[in-house]
Amino acid sequence: MMRKYIAFFCALLLLCTTSCAISETPDGTMNVPETHSEWYYYTQLTANEKRIYLEIMKQAERYKTEHVFEPILIQFYELDINDDYLSQEEMWRVEMAFSMDHPECFWAATFQDIRRDGSLTTIDYGTCMNTDVSYARVLQEADIIIKKIPAGASDYEKVQHIYEQILKIGTYNTAAPCGQDIRGILLGGQGVCASYANTFKFVCDIAGIPCISVQGYSQGSSGDVLHMWNAVQIDAQWYWVDATWGDTTPDSTKYLCTSDKVIQKTHKLCHKACDPRMESPYTFVLPTCPNSLK
Repeated sequence: MMRKYIAFFCALLLLCTTSCAISETPDGTMNVPETHSEWYYYTQLTANEKRIYLEIMKQAERYKTEHVFEPILIQFYELDINDDYLSQEEMWRVEMAFSMDHPECFWAATFQDIRRDGSLTTIDYGTCMNTDVSYARVLQEADIIIKKIPAGASDYEKVQHIYEQILKIGTYNTAAPCGQDIRGILLGGQGVCASYANTFKFVCDIAGIPCISVQGYSQGSSGDVLHMWNAVQIDAQWYWVDATWGDTTPDSTKYLCTSDKVIQKTHKLCHKACDPRMESPYTFVLPTCPNSLK
């Protein structure tokens, strides 16, 4: 029993150092490494956008330890953070960067809207019950996957193990509770592409494997559909990973560490938000994956 608690504590400590490595300086500002590998989208923001991102991250910390029975609202007075206002499009860019970088903030999957009232900005994430209980439980489930990684495994072998475990426990289901976030796969064993992708990134972050989630479209029976998948970095090279397609197509290994050539046959990347509410496109630089790794 003691070993179980020690292992869980180590997983919690590792997640906090990899996904939440921010600290508060004496003047109340946030301090974060500019090259933080898990904050891929953060590094592409402007200085003003980064300040808003860090304010969201700062307020998000409370939802790892508190019961929440009301809508999750991130609120701040923008002029207390920046000298000038961000545009609505820039604010959307910040929220997307935050939610894509932080699958552990699973309640961000219920994002509703961004409202502006003078200097007061409200980011509405809707209602997410028992956030602290869910957070502790997803950490436990991720730890089970991590502990099964063979000793001395290479980074590719770690990625392969995480991928195979997610396929083992997951079933694609559009009606799954919490099916858009990590709770869908890790706690219920069911979800859609966002749950698969967020879960894969969440566990890779704990395992120390550089990983990002990406948005785009994939081929469906009636045309292109919105989709989410991942890219992982192994030995300084990026590779595409799509656990959803691995779990729902005959060849489960085809979408494990694959190349641009393979993925582009069925997938289309969005370098901007795949959200019709955005009037002006904003772009993120996404990796290229020239090779497959098998």
